[in-house]
Amino acid sequence: MEKPVQIFDVSGVDEVCFVSGEKCETAFETVQCGDKYFNYFSFDEAKKEVSHLKNLDAVQFYADQTELDSILKEIKFVSLLSEQIENIEIVYGFSPLYNKAIYLEGKKVNVQIAKVQDRVILGFPMILTGY
Repeated sequence: MEKPVQIFDVSGVDEVCFVSGEKCETAFETVQCGDKYFNYFSFDEAKKEVSHLKNLDAVQFYADQTELDSILKEIKFVSLLSEQIENIEIVYGFSPLYNKAIYLEGKKVNVQIAKVQDRVILGFPMILTGY
């Protein structure tokens, strides 16, 4: 998979999770689930690490909801679908800055957003950690 460096040109992200088949020793927290590792970094540390990682399954950004509009503008996000699950708003869309994608209802999707209270999670191409 091509490295998602372009999405790291945004501002307003606090934390990043790399989902991969490899454990990152420099992560401040790593959770293993089966053969996948969920490696958590501060945004600044994640920007340094992304060029060293291979075979990323997903990248997740965590931010304050007040930063969402700015982040979406920076990644050139186009909203395609949305749904409400209990108190969580889920939005699916596309960014030209990330190459990996899935198809959902016949549409090419590579960003999933979950708005949970005052926080937001952006998953590229999907959120794999839960909300």
